[in-house]
Amino acid sequence: MTKVWRLLFIFLTLSLILVVAANLVLPDNNLHMVFCDVGQGDGILLYQKDKQVIVDGGPNDSILSCMSRYLPFWDRKVEVVILTNPDTDHYTGLVSILKNYKVENYVAPQLSKDDASFAAFQKVVQAEEKEGMRVHYGYAGQRIDLASPGVTSRAWRVWEMEEVWPTREYFAQTVIPAQAGNQKDIDWVPASAGMTKEGAVLSTSTGKETNELSLVYLLKFGNFKALLTGDLQPPATDAVAQFIARQEGERGLKSATTVLKVPHHGSKNGLTEGLLKAVSPQLAVISVGRNNRFGHPSPETLNLLKGVQTLRTDQEGDIEVVTDGKMWWVSK
Repeated sequence: MTKVWRLLFIFLTLSLILVVAANLVLPDNNLHMVFCDVGQGDGILLYQKDKQVIVDGGPNDSILSCMSRYLPFWDRKVEVVILTNPDTDHYTGLVSILKNYKVENYVAPQLSKDDASFAAFQKVVQAEEKEGMRVHYGYAGQRIDLASPGVTSRAWRVWEMEEVWPTREYFAQTVIPAQAGNQKDIDWVPASAGMTKEGAVLSTSTGKETNELSLVYLLKFGNFKALLTGDLQPPATDAVAQFIARQEGERGLKSATTVLKVPHHGSKNGLTEGLLKAVSPQLAVISVGRNNRFGHPSPETLNLLKGVQTLRTDQEGDIEVVTDGKMWWVSK
């Protein structure tokens, strides 16, 4: 073999390797929901092709490693980052995401924490807002619609995240009754339409209402549904069950919901029988740290989940649920 042919052979071989490697990492048309193993906290990555949503960032920056395992290295943009509640096991990892990715939209409850750590996090958010990131406070009734360019227009190729909790009324009754009446209604459909905060007043909170006011989302992708519950706890948990039942009709989500993200890491003051009956999930996922000091998940919650397929990040590591809008499976 001459030198020219040898060089050509090497070039073609390398080209073939690059093409194969690119095809291996390019996202497919399916919706992927990854419950990242972030330890004792919550961190969820949702993606379809070039669209990504992050729900919480965990207690450290390990969510970056999770993202690198599932997303192409060249995609440095995240369409939406959602913080469900202002606790360190939810927002700490978001600092790394905000600093390492271009985040277009940031959604959070209208709550603050009176501590130095959250104040530092807020400064990062404010800095990114000055760079063009849109900031919004979430309430029930708001919706995020996402679809990727080039994806077929059939309904099951568009994914929607509807916020179902907290309602403005519950927020008003629980935290700031004097201020809540001044909040303006904001419709957010879709994320690309431009998202701004209006009449926003952060309410400082250090009490239990932090969990009661966790943002809760119902994800829909064709026939697939998932309820993402943050650190929700009673009495709000049963209020969410009732709210969902009203929104979805008398059947609620029964026989329709695929995945339930179990509230508050499976603690005994998270999931209730009322919510479980309303949702009737095919799969329950518990985001929890190994040998955590809280004893999560609690025996009471695990007992409630008897008969429901249940996966835990402390046992499985990352848990990836994949759906084409008709079928779903857990990726191994």
